[in-house]
Amino acid sequence: MLLKKKIEVNKKIIFTQQKELIKKIKQVDKERALFNELISNIKWGNKEGYSLCINTTGLEIKELAFVIADYAKYWFGGNIK
Repeated sequence: MLLKKKIEVNKKIIFTQQKELIKKIKQVDKERALFNELISNIKWGNKEGYSLCINTTGLEIKELAFVIADYAKYWFGGNIK
């Protein structure tokens, strides 16, 4: 019985943390969109506003660092060391 109670309490804590995290993510996205409106005529999130989009699902960012660095060198005309 004690174990069931502990499980229920932990479910409530995790649910609350997830709700707070989602709220924070939405707040940050809203702030980014407002800033974007100041500096660009492209709507926030529109793919036209990005020079490079990478689907990182299942990949480690550090594994992609060299590829991204090579792309940046190409994009900026090879003037980056």
